[in-house]
Amino acid sequence: MSLPSLLCLIAFTLFACYNILIITRFGIPIHYSETYYLLKEHKHSLRILAPLLWFSLIITIFPAWIMVSREIGTKESDLFEWEIFATVFFILVIIVLSNYKHSPIVATLHYLSAIGAALSFLSWIAIVRPDMLYTILISLVLIVFAATITKTFRSSFFFWLELGCVFCLTITVFIISIKPKPIINI
Repeated sequence: MSLPSLLCLIAFTLFACYNILIITRFGIPIHYSETYYLLKEHKHSLRILAPLLWFSLIITIFPAWIMVSREIGTKESDLFEWEIFATVFFILVIIVLSNYKHSPIVATLHYLSAIGAALSFLSWIAIVRPDMLYTILISLVLIVFAATITKTFRSSFFFWLELGCVFCLTITVFIISIKPKPIINI
């Protein structure tokens, strides 16, 4: 198993454990950033878990993403590597602004950063590896399925969307780490 594959598995495991903890203890939150407040309100010492999760994703999935991007070795992967760093930047802003409820400006920056992170990595997939667009579809289908079964599609729409984005990123980088060259050229 390659290092990027191992890093993806670690990131996925950490992310899954965090989500299992949140959902089993508090139910399905309105959106992902709400997990910070759920942990803060119930056990003061656990609120650090939300930023730790995002830092752990940064130190696992993003080095793997850079490695597979360089392994792809195309003009597009070199030219659009900045999107990887843009995604990291946006996630760091989300971490720093975790306590966003006290200010409308901070909340706006927090939400814009979440959108920026999603758009950065989704556009990277579309430009650098358009043959991997099916991972977006798979993520959407799984998330819609989970949200429908739990009957929380409307009440927790943004939670499911954010969860799907992180799942999509992790699974895409994992698949590329196994098969770095496109199966078919688009």
